[in-house]
Amino acid sequence: MKITNVWFLLICLFVVACENDMQKISALENVPNDKVETSYGLELLYSSQANVKVKIEAPLAQIYNIEQPYQEFPEGIKVTFYNDSSQVISFLTAKYAIRYERESKTLVRDSVWVRSVENNESLFTEEMTWDEKKHLIFTDKYVTIHTPTQKIFAQKGFESNENFTNYKLKGVQNSSLIVKENKTPPPVDDKLK
Repeated sequence: MKITNVWFLLICLFVVACENDMQKISALENVPNDKVETSYGLELLYSSQANVKVKIEAPLAQIYNIEQPYQEFPEGIKVTFYNDSSQVISFLTAKYAIRYERESKTLVRDSVWVRSVENNESLFTEEMTWDEKKHLIFTDKYVTIHTPTQKIFAQKGFESNENFTNYKLKGVQNSSLIVKENKTPPPVDDKLK
């Protein structure tokens, strides 16, 4: 009698598991293949007046051609910004990104890092939005900024131009000044001898 009950339970569990899997498969089958494009090793270039302004690289991109089109980068993204002379001015990397095409906005998450080549500054946060139309990057999340002389902590986020050369911090506290050790001795004043 007990063995029959155990088999009955196992069969019920198997049927329930199969129903869930079948529901997932059915849901996937209802997504038209012509609405989703998958790309590996993606490299996108955005230009203005024949000058490359932005390069986006991603190991995996899923492009959804639906009513509200978007591109998802589930394995991360690297964005390189260029000036009018085609020189690199800043980088942005993150482990996840989603770009909303109509709004021209990209949300990046998980280990977000921005580096300005021009002023040798870096920013670290967990989430940030890039507004392509306004040429702004911003967040309301905790931010750490490293400059050649300071380490700055902003609890309530920041806003910056996309080149990361002009920014405003919100809720700054516990920041520190980095003092570099001077390895050469100061000059000796002959009057003190």
